[in-house]
Amino acid sequence: MPGSPLAGCAAKIEVKSGAASSGADLVKLAGFMAGSFSSSEQAAADTSYFDIRLRMAPIWSERKDGFWLYVEQAVATHEEKPYRQRVYHLTQLSPTIFESDVFTLRAPLPPSRESGRRTARSRRSRPIP
Repeated sequence: MPGSPLAGCAAKIEVKSGAASSGADLVKLAGFMAGSFSSSEQAAADTSYFDIRLRMAPIWSERKDGFWLYVEQAVATHEEKPYRQRVYHLTQLSPTIFESDVFTLRAPLPPSRESGRRTARSRRSRPIP
């Protein structure tokens, strides 16, 4: 993607089940992935692990080509400085195969003025294919 603030790769996930899948399954997958997650319990139980925070938020909901999520990871003591920022594009290729295209931001996103959280919209320079 020349000129884009994103660079990407893809992963395919095949779900083996007897039931046929529908677009509702992609909605369900995106719903499971969106949210805030923490490894605090694991870090408390085993000191070889850090308390890491993962946030996944829907973005670009006007797009009709799957689901887009802004993703960031940070150490709990420095949530304001995430060490990983990504954009995930979720699609369903068949009743049993889902694809996640993962895009790396070429430059870290600044915090938004409203909440201190970052926003992928602020760096979007042109439509992503």
